[in-house]
Amino acid sequence: MTELQRLADQLDHLFTGPTWHGPAVREILAEVSPADALAHPVAGGHSIVELVHHLDTWNRVVDQRLAGGSPDVGPELDWPKPDIESLETAISKLADSHASLTQAIRSLPAERLFDELPGDSPERPTVYVTLQGIGQHYAYHAGQMAILVRALQTASTPAVARQEHA
Repeated sequence: MTELQRLADQLDHLFTGPTWHGPAVREILAEVSPADALAHPVAGGHSIVELVHHLDTWNRVVDQRLAGGSPDVGPELDWPKPDIESLETAISKLADSHASLTQAIRSLPAERLFDELPGDSPERPTVYVTLQGIGQHYAYHAGQMAILVRALQTASTPAVARQEHA
């Protein structure tokens, strides 16, 4: 197995499971209702559907950079406002961008692993650093989603029941 195949496999695990750190992105999303996905249970935080759109955006950006493109990532692309589309549609788009990205990773020639990628970062990260980063990005936002799910569950549980679990 090549390093690029290992990186793609790791990204697959972070997206669908199993993972060492906790639930994968898809595992968390499987327990989220459309109403909960739009909620903001943490003041100043993003909603779950905003995180889904953000992950989708960055999958597409990295995929384009691997192909030689250099998309501009302004705030409106980085954190797009969710539209009225269904949660299932947003998850489907994320699954599609994930599949496209992992296929692109598996198709890369091994000699590209330490090539610098185009983009708006002044340090011009390599393919390897970028692919490590997108995996870290999945894990970070999966953790945020897990916290949001817990906050939503806690908010919908009566105070007496919460005290019994403490």
